[in-house]
Amino acid sequence: MPIPHILIDHEEKIELRMRQIFEHHEGSNLPLYRMMQYQLGWLARDGTPDISPTPPRLYGALCMETALSFGDLGISDYAGAAIEMLVNSVIVHEEMQTAGNSPHLREAVWWVWGPAQAINVGDSLHALCRLTIFELQKLGISAELTIKAVTNTDKCSLSYYEGQFLDLSYQERLDVSEVQYERMVKAKKGSLLSSAIQLGAVLSGANESFQSSLNEFCLKLGLAIQIQNDLKELWPSNSDSISFKVMNKSKLLPVIYAFEHATLAHKKALGSIYFKRVMDPSDVSELRMILEDIGSKEYAEEKLNNTIEETNQLISSLSFDLVAKNRWEQIVKSLTADEL
Repeated sequence: MPIPHILIDHEEKIELRMRQIFEHHEGSNLPLYRMMQYQLGWLARDGTPDISPTPPRLYGALCMETALSFGDLGISDYAGAAIEMLVNSVIVHEEMQTAGNSPHLREAVWWVWGPAQAINVGDSLHALCRLTIFELQKLGISAELTIKAVTNTDKCSLSYYEGQFLDLSYQERLDVSEVQYERMVKAKKGSLLSSAIQLGAVLSGANESFQSSLNEFCLKLGLAIQIQNDLKELWPSNSDSISFKVMNKSKLLPVIYAFEHATLAHKKALGSIYFKRVMDPSDVSELRMILEDIGSKEYAEEKLNNTIEETNQLISSLSFDLVAKNRWEQIVKSLTADEL
């Protein structure tokens, strides 16, 4: 996902901090570290520097923005770097689980080095996330606050994998409800956002009630982003583009709505597509027509707009100053924009 322009300055600082973290861990000279740096976009598969643009550091930048909203304690770039390690850990595991490839025109770690080494890469990145947070004690963060930060991050990680379990289990099912969809999306997308935003809040000393409000905001924002993504998967700007998620029978909101509200004739037409062992690219254009006929696209767009409105209302309820609220409203608008 592209990073909002307002967060670009954060991204540059996080990138620098991440590279410094790896410099500290390179003494072993194990190829494992080169594999991790490949995942982070720094090295090509042969170990030479990769001159391509690095992937966006969105979650780290959101973590840093949250810390700044409370008043930066000088450690927000460390926190952002830790979150980026966590997010890349998740990406490595999910690409392996779904037999997918990186969205950044790079072959996935599992494809290059195999599933066993991909597990090592993903788990090592998660460990680096936790170690980076623990290192904050050397910068003056109390042991109590550090433990709280690690606990929150681990809870979000566990919630994410609960959502991933649901997502994988839904692929071959046709009876997934909208309630189940929302539970899955909030567990996955919402938890990743919460891991980033809550870490910035915890390390900045936000109280428990504020953290609870932030978590609700993250879940709503995650839902809005996912609905927008679902719409783009099914109706991309390039109509000839075929989405891996659509072909993989992921239960996107317009599809779920269609199965819940379709006539018998429509259900038969949908079944003829989804009961196939493997979907054919030619099925996608027919699927789009069926969804539009049922009103799935219109429904998803309406739900997206309502969810964005609810997300902005939650921003208004947070005790940020006016400048911070305006910045967060811009971030929400950017992350849920149709043109991204």
